[in-house]
Amino acid sequence: MEADRLVPLRVVAEMLGGISVKTVRRMIAAGALPKPVYVGRTPMLFLSEVVAAIERLRTQRDERVTK
Repeated sequence: MEADRLVPLRVVAEMLGGISVKTVRRMIAAGALPKPVYVGRTPMLFLSEVVAAIERLRTQRDERVTK
């Protein structure tokens, strides 16, 4: 199994369509994204957890559209 990569919040922001890092932090606080792991003082997220969170957001959107 391949090791899971850690990505900085700025990369997560780009993955989410170019939103700001501050918005990523807000999403973490709201529970829409997982809690970060700190490498030194740098908050990082596991790439697989970010992808899973994006899939959850897509599922929630699709459920709202079909209702």
